Amino acid sequence: MPVTRTLKHSPDLADVAQAHSHFEAAYGPANLLYHGQVYDPYDQQTYSFGGALAIAKLLPRSNRMHATLLDGFLPWLVSPAGHYSFDIVARGDQRARRPIVAEESLEWLADFRPYAEASKLDDVTAMLKALGFRNPVDAPTEGSITAAFRTKTRRCGVYVLHFADGAYYVGQTVDITKRFLQHRKRHADIARVSFRPLGRRSLSFHEAQLIRLLEMKRLRLRNIDMTSILATEPGAFDELMDAERQQHWLTDSSYADLGGTRVLVTGSDMIYRQRYAQFKAMEWYDDVFPVVRAYVRSALPAVMSGEASYWQASVLPPNYTALVRVNVNWQEVFFAISSEDGLVFYLLLSRRELQRAFGDGLDGLSARYPDVELEEVNYRAGGSDQVSAWLWDAATALRFVTDPEVIPALRHYNLRLMKKGKCPWARSHNFDLVTDILSEQPAP
Repeated sequence: MPVTRTLKHSPDLADVAQAHSHFEAAYGPANLLYHGQVYDPYDQQTYSFGGALAIAKLLPRSNRMHATLLDGFLPWLVSPAGHYSFDIVARGDQRARRPIVAEESLEWLADFRPYAEASKLDDVTAMLKALGFRNPVDAPTEGSITAAFRTKTRRCGVYVLHFADGAYYVGQTVDITKRFLQHRKRHADIARVSFRPLGRRSLSFHEAQLIRLLEMKRLRLRNIDMTSILATEPGAFDELMDAERQQHWLTDSSYADLGGTRVLVTGSDMIYRQRYAQFKAMEWYDDVFPVVRAYVRSALPAVMSGEASYWQASVLPPNYTALVRVNVNWQEVFFAISSEDGLVFYLLLSRRELQRAFGDGLDGLSARYPDVELEEVNYRAGGSDQVSAWLWDAATALRFVTDPEVIPALRHYNLRLMKKGKCPWARSHNFDLVTDILSEQPAP
C-alpha cells in the first residue's frame, strides 16, 4: 500500500525537515518531492516546471535546498518560491521509482545532458566520442598537425591531450594547430590529440564540464586551473614546503606547519592596524577570534613562510560584510560575518576527504553537526572536488575546524589552491591579526 505524506501551504523548510525525519523513523527511507516554483540564487531567476523536483537535502537556516537533476549527475541549489508543497514518499512506493520532474522544461539542462550520459561510460575514447570529439590524431614529435585540420574555420574548439604516461590535459583554443605547437614546447610526451569543434561563446562551458567529467572518473589531469587533484610536478610552492612535509601535514592532523620566517612588515602594510584595533573593540571579537586562530593554524600550510603571498587574511574589508576573511590563491576559503541572527561562519573543503571520514552521503557529518549546512559550489579555482559549509555559531565553528576528521578536508582543499599559485590580494593582508594568531596564547 502506498505510503505518502503531503505538506501543503508553503511550509517552513525546518518543519519539512522534521516531518521527513519522523516519516523515515516510521516507514524507512523516503524521497522528498517538491511541487512549485524555485528561485536560483546564482543566476537570480525563478523557474517553473512540470512534475515534481527531487530534493536531496534541505538547508533550513539559509532557506535553500539541494535538488538533483539528470539522475543525480547535476546538483542544483535553489530556494522555494511562491506557493509550494512537498510530498514525502516511501522508497517502496511506485511514485518514488518513476521519473519525477519534466526536465525538458529546463532548457539550460540540454547542455549538461551529454555529459551526464557520457559519465555512464568507462572508456575515455567512448566518452569523448559520445561528446562529439573527432577520432584522436597521433601527435608528431616534429612538425605540426595542420594536415589533420585543413579547414581553418574548424580549428576553434575544446581539445584533449593524451600523454604517454596515461595522463590528460583539457583545454580550449581558437586554433588547435597553433595551440598544439605551444604545448609540445613544454610536453615532449604528447601521444594523441582529441578535438571537438565549437563556437567561441561555448568554449569555457565545455572545457569546464569536460574537466569535471574526467575528474569524476578519477583520471589523472595535468591541468592546473579548474582541477582538484594535487599537482605532481614540482612548482614554486614546493620550495616553501617540500613534498615530504606536505605529506606529513596532510596525514597528521595534529601537526601545524608554523615553521619558517614571516615576511617583513612595511609602512604601507601598517594601514590595516586601525582596522584590527576596531575589530578587537567589537562585541563579536571574543567569539570570532578563537575560530579564526584555530582555522589558520589547522587548515593552512606554510602559515609563516606563505603569509601575504600564498594566503592572505583581511579584517573588516571595505564594501564587504565580513568581519574576517581568508583567501588562498584566487579563492575566498573562510569568512565570518555578523547577521541579525548572530554570527555566521563559511568555509570551503574537499568533499572527497569528507566522504572518506563520514561516508558517501556524509550522514556521519550530519549526525555530528546537525545544524551545519553544506552547499555544492563550483568556484573555478577549486575544481570539481569542493563543498562549502555554513556554521551558525562560534562554538560549533570552533569544534568543526579543530575536528581531526574534518581537518584533512580543509587541508587538501587549501594545499591544492596554494600549489596553483599565489594570492593576488596580499596587499590587504592584516599582519596584526596574524601576529595574535601565531602567539602561543590566544589574544585577550
